[in-house]
Amino acid sequence: MAGMILLNDAQLRRLASLVRKQEEANIFYIKFESENDQATYLRECKANYTTAMEILDAGNNLVKEYSSDSVRESIANDIYSTIEGSLNSAFQWMRNYNLRKAYLEEIKGFSTGAIDIVKTLDPADTEFARDLAKAAADYKKAMWELNKKCMSARSEAVANMFDQMGSGATMDTLIQRAQEKLKLSGSFDKLDEEDKIRV
Repeated sequence: MAGMILLNDAQLRRLASLVRKQEEANIFYIKFESENDQATYLRECKANYTTAMEILDAGNNLVKEYSSDSVRESIANDIYSTIEGSLNSAFQWMRNYNLRKAYLEEIKGFSTGAIDIVKTLDPADTEFARDLAKAAADYKKAMWELNKKCMSARSEAVANMFDQMGSGATMDTLIQRAQEKLKLSGSFDKLDEEDKIRV
């Protein structure tokens, strides 16, 4: 099995679409007992894709809705990160159609429940807000750890590097870091083509 890489929202949407098309193409290789079974399979392929899109949309809407709310913003971001991590695992390391279908249903249940709790949260209830923030951060961390275990060694090293760099992970800092590692000085633009490729 190839190592997993963490995909962002747009990449997850594309992967979900590709998986749907692959599952639909499998009808030529699966022997169905009836046309109704085949139609049910195709409906479920579409439903899996639709569920993934609905989950991503709900997470995006949650983050946008509470982007300026000091209490709910971090909770919404952690929930969305957990959703992205869950969908990464669903589409990358769950090869079995039925297992992925069941897992997507679980993700939808989790995300719907978590989003409802955030929406009904009373910002004045600081103790509950703090507990909810801790729970959301714990879920995010657990999903991150699960996905890290499924990564190849190279993907994991890159993910750890970005994790350590935090918000300082920009293209300029990555280029500077590579230049220092290769002992190249000066501006990237002034390097010769061979050195640029090495960086």
